[in-house]
Amino acid sequence: MRPLLALLLCTSAFGQTMNHQKLAVGLGNANKGVLSANGHAAYLALTATGDYYDPFVGGQPFGADMLTFDHTSLLYAIGEQGELLWGIAPTDMAGVTYVYLGETNLSGPLTGDNFAAGVGFDTNGNAVWYDSFHIYRGTSDWSTAILGSGAFVFNAVLGPNRELGWSGGGSNTGGFRDAFIESSNISAGVLGGGTHFGNMLAVNGFQVEWSGAVAGDPTDLYRGPTNVSLPALGSGPRTVVGKAISGNAVALWQGSGDTTSGVFDTFKNTTNLSKTALGTSPDRSSQPVAISEAGVALWRGQSLAATSAQPDLFLDTTNFSSPILGGGREATGLGFTSNGTIIWAGRGDTTNGYLCVFSGTTNVTKEAYGKERNCFLLAKNKAGQILWRGIEDDLSTTIWISSPKIATTLSGTIELGGVSPAHAHTVHIQLLEPATANVLYEGDLNVDAAGAYNLSLPITGLFDVRLSIPHFLTRIVRGVPAIGVSALSTELINGDATLDNKVDLKDMNQVFIEFGETVSDDPTDLSENGVVDLKDLNLTFLNFGMNGD
Repeated sequence: MRPLLALLLCTSAFGQTMNHQKLAVGLGNANKGVLSANGHAAYLALTATGDYYDPFVGGQPFGADMLTFDHTSLLYAIGEQGELLWGIAPTDMAGVTYVYLGETNLSGPLTGDNFAAGVGFDTNGNAVWYDSFHIYRGTSDWSTAILGSGAFVFNAVLGPNRELGWSGGGSNTGGFRDAFIESSNISAGVLGGGTHFGNMLAVNGFQVEWSGAVAGDPTDLYRGPTNVSLPALGSGPRTVVGKAISGNAVALWQGSGDTTSGVFDTFKNTTNLSKTALGTSPDRSSQPVAISEAGVALWRGQSLAATSAQPDLFLDTTNFSSPILGGGREATGLGFTSNGTIIWAGRGDTTNGYLCVFSGTTNVTKEAYGKERNCFLLAKNKAGQILWRGIEDDLSTTIWISSPKIATTLSGTIELGGVSPAHAHTVHIQLLEPATANVLYEGDLNVDAAGAYNLSLPITGLFDVRLSIPHFLTRIVRGVPAIGVSALSTELINGDATLDNKVDLKDMNQVFIEFGETVSDDPTDLSENGVVDLKDLNLTFLNFGMNGD
């Protein structure tokens, strides 16, 4: 492998903990984002001149040719192959939404009076979505066989291991609404045969958190068959909201009842976290955020006595954000990475009043910009990557992805069409910052006769990848994630005998000029068999009119 020609790691000499890439610049705003487990990114953004928040994948706008009418765009998930699950709600059709997988409408013709919502991708990579009557995996109705006739679906969620939790009813449930984990009814046996209502809240490792009630009774929170909220809130009037479940089946939830004096407190199982941390004053307020795989609760709370009415983030009962932000603070959380690091945003004296993005105690905003700046969280994944937006001096939005520095390999196959017999090659690779096309890394891939390669990278993130080799058209593959064990497979187009990155009459003429000659390492020998012959001429015909990136 040749020496690295460029390696720009956002001033890594200063000991930064993450790599930062700009995905898009000059946007009007952005209001929602998703990250796949392996680092594909999508978000809804308003262009500087646009009227609607529409999808972007990586640094590229998506579906613009489909969004030619007044609408609202919806964003559900992005898969590990970069496939986008999203939706469209036409403005002139109130309550009507359509679900798309890429450019394919899964939910019916645009003239239909439809409601549909996306959920995510299951363990087989199928898009999971639902309408008022069915849950679908791909285009197949999955739920009717479970619910029977007269089926209806209330909601659906996917757990971190892509297990499906949902609620619905039909003839097989006696017309009542039950909560299900995959095909198993988990609420009917708990709530009994009378009129009852179950609602799926969260799933993790086939542990389930759901709420339910028999008609006329208060709604309670259940973890599996266990009523969690009744012993925590008392037997009087009570209200509960579920939030999340850890791998250890720890429920994080919010509720009010006799034991809270009507205040909505945050509970971990039956333990009142917020009352312990904030005190008994009725001015306290709290909101569950997430729970780690180790069962540590992250929640947001404030009270006059405990936080001077400043919103703080707590780990169980410990104030996490106060010592980091100082006075004048405000904190909001997004969740945990797989190693328990908190992804959050906060402002205070230590950030000069700017709202900054944090990974644990690291100020990600300051690492990326070199100073504090108002920034907002969009999404995170368990690998610790963060999708976020920064507000520039002209009030435009920049979309960033920040990635932990971990050992990373990129591997796959690069097909070099028309080479006969097949043999090893060296392909030049550049990793580009999507928003600027700046080269962040470049080097060579050693590609074997089968097209396979494996490259260790000193940089992590989401890149546009440029691949080049003589007499093939240069190709840029957009939005390639590279963190941990990552993959990229593609093909390069042969036929550029004149090395001008297009296949045209000049290439045909060059092959004619040298036709029949025995050559060595000559770009006109497109098939690389040592002679300029019909194989080379056929390649210029086959790929005529094509241009490289």
